[in-house]
Amino acid sequence: DVIEVLGTHPASKKEIPMAVEALKLKLLSVEGADTDWTIRIRR
Repeated sequence: DVIEVLGTHPASKKEIPMAVEALKLKLLSVEGADTDWTIRIRR
C-alpha cells in the first residue's frame, strides 16, 4: 500500500518522515514547499 499525505504545516513535513523511520516503513518521497507539501509512504 502507498499512503499519500498532503499537508501545510511546516513542522509536520519534518516530523512525519521521522515517524516513518521509527515505524520501519519506507519513505518514498517528500515534495513541495514547507507550506504545501506531499509525502508518500509505502507500508
